[in-house]
Amino acid sequence: MITEFTDSEREDLPSASSLERTALCAGSPRESRGLPEILSPDMKRYAESGDRAHLWLSAPDMIDLSPWPDELEIAQSCLKLRQDVARKVFGEIQPGDLIEGVEQRFWHYGPSAPALRDHVKKFSGKLDYWAYHSGQNKLLVVDYKSGRGDQTEASSNLQLRSQMVLLAENLTSSVPVIGVGPLLAYTAIIQPLVSHEPEICQYGPAEISAAQRELRAILIRADDPKAKLTPGEKQCKFCPARLKCKAAATVLQEVHDTKLTALIGLAPADMAALLEKCAVADILIKSARSHAKAHLKDKPDCIPGWTLSPNPSIREINDAEAAFNALVGFGMTSKVFLSECCSVSIGAIEKAVKELAEGRNEKCTKKMATEIVNTNCAKLITMKPKEPSLEKVKP
Repeated sequence: MITEFTDSEREDLPSASSLERTALCAGSPRESRGLPEILSPDMKRYAESGDRAHLWLSAPDMIDLSPWPDELEIAQSCLKLRQDVARKVFGEIQPGDLIEGVEQRFWHYGPSAPALRDHVKKFSGKLDYWAYHSGQNKLLVVDYKSGRGDQTEASSNLQLRSQMVLLAENLTSSVPVIGVGPLLAYTAIIQPLVSHEPEICQYGPAEISAAQRELRAILIRADDPKAKLTPGEKQCKFCPARLKCKAAATVLQEVHDTKLTALIGLAPADMAALLEKCAVADILIKSARSHAKAHLKDKPDCIPGWTLSPNPSIREINDAEAAFNALVGFGMTSKVFLSECCSVSIGAIEKAVKELAEGRNEKCTKKMATEIVNTNCAKLITMKPKEPSLEKVKP
């Protein structure tokens, strides 16, 4: 089923996690106000997996991740990488050196703050991890990503930069002892399935002020009752209003009205514009199909002329060794079993190499395991060409 939920913590105001969407489409907060976030079953599953890893990182005694060993490994990697980042930022840390927080929400208030702090909340962000060293007057903001999806690098990540602004604003108003010298801020995205060398971005006083002005400018545009709706792939993908947005519906109609014969000889610039519209149309179509599937699961006859296709079970064997032993009596040999019945996962081999090395107390990062496999299996690895997918060039 489609899962709908409203995050009451945000008080129905813009937040750091949706700031890029707000920057690209100033009207999205207005259109989304009061609407629940809508998650398809796949999105819900990914969200639950990330939530478990985040809970372990904030309070490991509150959750047992042994039923999800892959998630435990990701969470442990996040913790180690966070500690590495902290050492790079603060140097060797002694007990009591840092003020730290996890899963903490901070608020940004309007220009009339602090006199009306309790009345002019404008924006918030929940920080996965933050730390402040009063002696060095340095702060650090870390954002965990437990998946493999592409993320905007730390230096240009609006979510992370706005979280840094939130922490800087709240620290300067609440921490009694501020260190000598200008405030320096550092941010990092930790995503172990993508990289074990997180980029650390540094902000000096001028950059912190610029980031604060940038945040305020985005929020001022979004506060305008007539803020423009600007459909696009990034901003529409997770927008709660995507299925009721008139601007997005107009784009879908424009794609529908495009005559296929008109594509022949279409100028490159016009084709680029059409592809932008197609990206938005794809999001709306996928969302509509997800909703239809969810409704049909709950009530099979609710949509005239449509039903869900049969979903037969797929046979699987998860214990290869047991399967081989069960078939030895029928003449199964190890050579036939390995060459004809088993497929090799390079990722699984790399993981096994890493675990074997760590079992010998040898240092072995994911990158090192990949190099070991590439070197020792060079003559065995073949590259299968894949049809390239269509994607937008990154600026």
